[in-house]
Amino acid sequence: MALTPKQIALCEHYAKSGNLTDSARQAGYASPNKQGSEQLQKPHVRAYYDSLMVEISSNRIMNAIERQEILTTIARNEEEQAKDRLKAIDQLSKIQGDYIERSQVEMETVIRIIRE
Repeated sequence: MALTPKQIALCEHYAKSGNLTDSARQAGYASPNKQGSEQLQKPHVRAYYDSLMVEISSNRIMNAIERQEILTTIARNEEEQAKDRLKAIDQLSKIQGDYIERSQVEMETVIRIIRE
C-alpha cells in the first residue's frame, strides 16, 4: 500500500524529532494527538518509519572501515604529533589482529596412585 504525502511527512518529522504530536501537526493532521498515533499503528506506515530509523541509526554509527580510514589518515599525517601517529598505528594493529595476546596459565595438578 502506498503512503500518502502526509504519512511520509509524519514519519520523516517523527524520525528526526521523536515528538509524534508535533510531527503530526507539521504533517498537516487536524487532530495531531489522535491521528499521529493512529497512523503509526498502520503496518505500512510503521514499516516506513522503522526503515527511516534504521537508516538514521546506521548513519550515526561509524563502521569498522571508517574507523580504519581515520586512523590511517592520522598515522600517515606527518603534521600530527609522533605520539598520536604511534597511537593510531597501535590501534590499527589491534583492529587488524597484528598482535598476539599471550596468557600464562599456572595449574596445580594432583596425581593419585591407587594400588590394588
